[in-house]
Amino acid sequence: MQRVQRPYEAQVSHDGRPPVTICIPDLEVIACTNPDCRAEHPNDTVIEDAAATWRITVETYRQLGLLTPDEIRAGREKLGLSQQELQELLGLGGNSLSRWENGHVYQSRSHDTLLRITYSVPPALKWLKRARAYDDVPTDRPRSKLRHLQGARTRSEEAEARDPERPRPRLRYLPAKYRRESRRGEPGGHAIVQTHSKESEAC
Repeated sequence: MQRVQRPYEAQVSHDGRPPVTICIPDLEVIACTNPDCRAEHPNDTVIEDAAATWRITVETYRQLGLLTPDEIRAGREKLGLSQQELQELLGLGGNSLSRWENGHVYQSRSHDTLLRITYSVPPALKWLKRARAYDDVPTDRPRSKLRHLQGARTRSEEAEARDPERPRPRLRYLPAKYRRESRRGEPGGHAIVQTHSKESEAC
């Protein structure tokens, strides 16, 4: 057994696209050079050690047009971020970044593009940090609407208790573009207005 260089070729499918042929003309492997060794297939006498396996992994990333595991790790360290911090900024789940950096899983092309933008466009990183800082803002607006709705219903119930024959109003939301015509509109938000039912209009 000794180290020899042999061509390597394999088909790899990724991200739902047609298979790509990965070619390495000089892959260094451990092979049996005994002329008396007769195997059913030539590759049966070839051993791909850790170094050969890693080179296949790296070349596969490159020939697929993806950032290699080392490039992903180097870009993250250049930003001074831990794996957990970068995962939170990009909205990744589980241990995705760790698997990418260790070469266990190929990142999708969309995630690869997101990584390249984050690493090479400083304003993009600033935007991601601001978005992370205000991550709770979108969840506040529905709660605010709910509070307005509950308050409007309370006022309606109180009015009905004072005057049972008063037509019961219906509640509906108006889009922001109609907020000037509403009674309780708030700039940039939705407004709750009260409209009488058809029965009350007929009266």
